[in-house]
Amino acid sequence: MNGLEKFFSALGMPSMPLELYSPFSPEECFSRLTAQADTSSSAFSLGRPCGTKPVVGILTRNSFNLRKRIGYQNSFQTRCEAEMRAEGAGTILTGTMGATRWARYFLLFWFTGLTALAIPSAIFGITALLHGAASRDAYGKWAPILQPSFMLLFGFALVRVGRYFARDEERFLLDFLTRTLDAKPPSGAAELAHAR
Repeated sequence: MNGLEKFFSALGMPSMPLELYSPFSPEECFSRLTAQADTSSSAFSLGRPCGTKPVVGILTRNSFNLRKRIGYQNSFQTRCEAEMRAEGAGTILTGTMGATRWARYFLLFWFTGLTALAIPSAIFGITALLHGAASRDAYGKWAPILQPSFMLLFGFALVRVGRYFARDEERFLLDFLTRTLDAKPPSGAAELAHAR
């Protein structure tokens, strides 16, 4: 696990690898997913996809980006992004499960920038406190230390709450793929397809 993955894991936003085997062809997998999920035309669709199916996403003939339908916005929701490729008589699905790359890298930017500002601010605040710099009120003395600390704490809490609401979505999406595509981990499954 590299440094970025350790950072995201510490925030509760790990990206989990996904590899499944379906006995259906990529075309049949696409057809089955299209029948069971409401789709939007792009990742940047402004409106929510219409429909009532429990899974929403973007589907192409060789890839998908799926999420559980929820009635509210959660930027830290679990998504399943995968590619489909023919393997023997079936299809191998490879990808990841976790929060979107956009959310992960925005938080990296947020925490990096905030830390870069917090360290000099804290040094300034501590120096001012040690040298008895004059301030009109007690808050003014502590502000350079407290403000960045609260912003870091707020960012961490926001991620944890968002991920808490998404806590069962990985299992939900795996169950959806298992049920819809008869998908299973590839150990032994691909060998069976080659034997047919």
